[in-house]
Amino acid sequence: MTDPTIQSPTGPTSDAGGRLVVSLSEIDAMTRKAVRGAGYAWGVAEEAGRAVRRLAVHRLNGPGIVADLLETVSGNRAGYSTITTSAREWTADADGMCPLNAGILLSDRARLLEPARPVVLTGVLNPALLVPFAAEAAKLRGDGLLLTAGPRALAVMPDGRVAATLPGFAALYRSTLTLTVGHRDHGGFEPAAASADGYPVTADVWRRLDTYARETYVPASEASRNAGAGAGLTDND
Repeated sequence: MTDPTIQSPTGPTSDAGGRLVVSLSEIDAMTRKAVRGAGYAWGVAEEAGRAVRRLAVHRLNGPGIVADLLETVSGNRAGYSTITTSAREWTADADGMCPLNAGILLSDRARLLEPARPVVLTGVLNPALLVPFAAEAAKLRGDGLLLTAGPRALAVMPDGRVAATLPGFAALYRSTLTLTVGHRDHGGFEPAAASADGYPVTADVWRRLDTYARETYVPASEASRNAGAGAGLTDND
């Protein structure tokens, strides 16, 4: 396993609790590599990096949440990612729905959603990962969106604000969500509170992500070594 402290030019530092303090750009980069290493397409990986970065901006453990997701879908990623949609309900082929694929679908279909027709998303794994995509959909529509999961409700507005109930969604797992468009601002929003000093992540979470990220590294071969830096077998001096 590669050392989690050397995944960027600067490398994460540590806080007083022994956690790694990583920048938002490091979170984005590590997430992209981990998601790609888990078998997702690069396009999905890039969207995942932005989503996890946005959760970190709101002081949520996005890296830990996406690490949990990758471990859940391991071995049946296609089943969790294949989503069947209708005007009223989205379902996955497996016993849960990947929030990354559902989020991308939500962004793509944002302008097609109808205020009078709530959409039920069945069995969403780690629903907090869907929230950044819902925020993007709200921006594209110019209208607020409301996500509900049982007694929990979360509103996102087109100007990027997310309701202060966001931390409650971080604890959800394999939950059925109802998405309603046309939500009005009733207050209760909390501004993002990212620290310029970075976001603290446990070494265990960083290593779990790195386990997947290293799947994107190409093993050295004789051909690649000869094509890389240095003279290889030819001395031009």
